[in-house]
Amino acid sequence: MAENEIIDLGHSTRWRRLRKALADPSCGSEDLLAAAQEDIEGMCKKLPGVLRKSPPLMLLLEPALASHAQAQAVLATFTERSIAILVRDALKLARSSTPGEVAAVVARRILERLLDQFALRAGKEARYRDKNTRDALVTRVAETFASYEGDLRATIEASLRGSAIPAFKPRTPSKPRMSVKQLLGFSVAAKPTGGRHAP
Repeated sequence: MAENEIIDLGHSTRWRRLRKALADPSCGSEDLLAAAQEDIEGMCKKLPGVLRKSPPLMLLLEPALASHAQAQAVLATFTERSIAILVRDALKLARSSTPGEVAAVVARRILERLLDQFALRAGKEARYRDKNTRDALVTRVAETFASYEGDLRATIEASLRGSAIPAFKPRTPSKPRMSVKQLLGFSVAAKPTGGRHAP
């Protein structure tokens, strides 16, 4: 199956806010951090659904997957193959097949990958060419990302255990929707008088 690359900052339909903020010279650091938080929340919200549509990650913990050919065959069944590859690599790094330990390594590696991609993109922008300025920004983005490590770990661990994957609980307040009364009031107020279009 094709990879969705949910952990790719260059994805055509995800991480748009952060890319736009980074490329906009008039965007301040606080607005950029807000964009980073919105986009990582979007990823955390999307990940449970992506994993539910794939085989459980627990398949990668099977002792029978010791051979390279068997491991590749199982990896090919995952929609989000990049996550499955991180799980495979985490098994070697953690030297354990305990779901909690493997999930902790995977969550950390996801954030490291995202941060590396961000630092590379920031270095291409004129306002962040200075290393000290760029490092200060990357540090703040790292702090923003790190606050979601526990959410990522819980989502991945659930799939590694083959249990129900919990929905992500957003941190940022959702934008209030306009009521029907407000929408009607806005429509009436915007409608020109006299039955003709305003000049």
